[in-house]
Parts: sequence; C-alpha cells; structure tokens
Amino acid sequence: MRRFSSLDQRILDFKIEDIFNSVADFQTYPEWWQKETNVKVISKTETKIGSQIEVSSLGGKFFCEVVKLVTNREIVVNYSGMFKGSGTWFFVEGANGVKVMYEIDLSIQNLFTAFVSFFVNFSLYHSKQMAKLYSNLEEYLKKKFKNETSDIDSSCNVQPPTFTLPRN
Repeated sequence: MRRFSSLDQRILDFKIEDIFNSVADFQTYPEWWQKETNVKVISKTETKIGSQIEVSSLGGKFFCEVVKLVTNREIVVNYSGMFKGSGTWFFVEGANGVKVMYEIDLSIQNLFTAFVSFFVNFSLYHSKQMAKLYSNLEEYLKKKFKNETSDIDSSCNVQPPTFTLPRN
C-alpha cells in the first residue's frame, strides 16, 4: 500500500503541562480539531493509554489509540482503519515557548484513497491541516487557560518539516 509521512511543528507560548494535557486528552479534540473533521470519542481511560477516537475525513474513517505517554515529552498514537501506522507528539520546552511536533508515518489502507494519493500529495495536505490544527489548539489554550502570552505570533513560527543549519 502507498505510504505518506510528515513532521509538523509549532512553538506555543503556554505551560508545557497545559499543552501536553490538552493533546493527551481525546475528550478535548472535538473542541479544537477542524470543524469539517468529525471527531468522535470512542473510549476514554483515566491513564489516557487505550483511549480511542474515530475520525471521519477524506471520505473515510480512521481510528487513533493512545499507546504510550511520557509526561510532558511524548504521546504515541496508533492508527487503524483508512490509515495504518503511528503518530508521535513531541513536546520540548525552550526559551521562546514549547515546541510541539507531530510526526506521522502512515500507509493508506483504502483503495480509493490510495489511488487519489497518486495525484494528491498527502504529506503536504497533512501539513496544511496541521497548521490549522495548531492554530485551533492555540485558540483553545487561550480560552481555557486565559494565558497572558508574549508577543509571539505562533502562526509565523511554523518551521519546515526538515531544515539544516548553515555552516560557518
């Protein structure tokens, strides 16, 4: 089957605990995911491990299940249904805020979607959706935590999926 991958990142000016807990709690997803994406919580666990959501998008459904949590550092999600593979959220605290990264490596299980992927760059499409998702997450965090943020405009600090440092 066809595969696609993506690494998307944004720096958010909130406490790392608040960002991590919002991303780890599938119950919050319907509040900050794109409205055109139907997110349904299938199961919720106290530890978050084993929590599942159903996502209806791109003409099909896929499921995400939390399989690993490292508090304030990493969340690993397994995909099934229309896509199969994994996604990993990373959280790194820095001087300008918290760098939030989401990396996916998925194979397309739906034949029609696999056919469409010959014409549509799903990695690029996913990155565009993640830019919207990060903006929605930031708005959600502003409402929920009423955080006095600095003057960082996080929509301008989306970093390219890969970058290199120039040599001296």
